[in-house]
Amino acid sequence: MISSSAASRVTAAQVACLAFARHQLRITEDEAADYLAAALVARGHSTDHRLAAVAANSPAH
Repeated sequence: MISSSAASRVTAAQVACLAFARHQLRITEDEAADYLAAALVARGHSTDHRLAAVAANSPAH
């Protein structure tokens, strides 16, 4: 059982990490970079990261 004070400190990223590990989900490096960029932006950090799906479909590739 988790105390209410500990539960209030659990982040969405920690829950996602646990879900991926628990169900043995695998993601690519590009998907991992997208998750990281989203987490950074959500915390107010700027990033020049382009989503992997967008970058892979751009004419430059």
